[in-house]
Amino acid sequence: MAAGVPCAATGVGGIPELFENSRGLIAPPGDHRSLAEAMTRLARSPELREVLAANAMENVRRRYALDAAVDQYLMLLGLPPRAT
Repeated sequence: MAAGVPCAATGVGGIPELFENSRGLIAPPGDHRSLAEAMTRLARSPELREVLAANAMENVRRRYALDAAVDQYLMLLGLPPRAT
């Protein structure tokens, strides 16, 4: 996602949270046909790939970049985020 690659995966663990708001395609766990359909949708739609990749990349940069991670750890410690 950080590299701008659109993703399809099964909805396990933290994947649903990562993929919410049009950031990826989710198939039910254990449903290989649904996962194959999601991958086929990506392969056939440049527009869908572009939207999902852009949304996912923005989310990763906003929430998981080093600066964001440092600020989240500071808040966990009860400290204010760094001034930007």
